[in-house]
Amino acid sequence: LISGTYHVSFTLPGGYVATVANSGADASDSDGLPVGNAAVTGDYVLNAGQSIPTVDQGLFKPQPEILVIKYTNGRDADLPSGPIVAVGAVVTWTYEITNTGNVTLTDVTLADDIEGVIATCPASELAPGAGMTCVLTGTATAGEYANTAVVTGTPTLGPVTPVTDTNPSHYFGGNPGIVLIKYTNGYDANTATGPHIATGSTVTWTYLITNTGN
Repeated sequence: LISGTYHVSFTLPGGYVATVANSGADASDSDGLPVGNAAVTGDYVLNAGQSIPTVDQGLFKPQPEILVIKYTNGRDADLPSGPIVAVGAVVTWTYEITNTGNVTLTDVTLADDIEGVIATCPASELAPGAGMTCVLTGTATAGEYANTAVVTGTPTLGPVTPVTDTNPSHYFGGNPGIVLIKYTNGYDANTATGPHIATGSTVTWTYLITNTGN
């Protein structure tokens, strides 16, 4: 081996990035960033016959993923009708977000297709395996209600295409009501004196009951 400056480079397989653990003198590229699609170690100045056995160059395949699970009043109500909530009562949506990939995600944002962007999340960056909980409250409206959580994060390694996940949730806004109308011999006799009926003859009361709620 003659004296000079040396480095090692090789073509990266598709989907991989370079990692490096350079050590020793004259390491000018200790971060191991790829040049184009080639992985390149740092430059090393060697004397004739000298070697540096501690230089390392590795491969890493980024697999960014993100997961969101949405709960409505504590229930993972993916399908209708979900929990029954009284109209006008508080609805609490809880969003459990987890980085299920192997690279850090930045610009993590959570939105709801009905409620809009949710700004109550405690972090915008998640390391691999890390998670966080976001909470949003609203007021229950009548009938079946469905909304979907959408979470997005940008990988810090590999292609910077954001990853995303969605999860729906449901509740039913209950608005109960009942109406009773009572008839005496066919008359809705709410006031005195009602129909005249001969003493000893039959009196027939008819009760019309209607569920006016939902």
